Amino acid sequence: TFVQKRDEKLGMSLGASRFIIKPMDGSQFIEILDQVLEEHRQGILPVPEKSREVEETLLDLFENSLAYKLSQTVEKLKAEQHILRISEKRLREAEEIAQMGHWELDLKSNVFTWSNEIYRIFGRKPQEFTATYEAFLAVVHPEDRTYVDNAYQDSLIKKTQYDIDHRLLLGDKTVKWVHERCQTLFDK
Repeated sequence: TFVQKRDEKLGMSLGASRFIIKPMDGSQFIEILDQVLEEHRQGILPVPEKSREVEETLLDLFENSLAYKLSQTVEKLKAEQHILRISEKRLREAEEIAQMGHWELDLKSNVFTWSNEIYRIFGRKPQEFTATYEAFLAVVHPEDRTYVDNAYQDSLIKKTQYDIDHRLLLGDKTVKWVHERCQTLFDK
């Protein structure tokens, strides 16, 4: 967070021998580190001599600078959080208008999340049951479950997406056709 000239000046006045700004190439950092270690071995590192009063003033400057940087960071985070809330609201509204939901299953943690629109499409309320793959399959029409599960399992094995139409059997025995597109993503 300390990247401006005045920050460098303050750091150097507090006794730093170098002022490095991230990100920095690793080899360049090692070179600087080697220089500092060599200066230390030779006893030529500058050691500022200051009275206790000067040190306290410099520390006060540092604390004020840090407090200012933190307040800037907090304000930036609040603004970003506000933008994120608006974006999430717009996504919910767009899904509702389009009558299109989304779900995500984290294969490592087995955490399954559904958008509110998925619950509406399934004719359920979020508090009625926990979002799981099994709960999803339970809503799929019994005659289509094997087809849907095979498409999903195949996407995991082959690391491919699928694009299928199938039926849901809602709690009130209503049959609803849905189009499902799945993309399976793998990291390193």
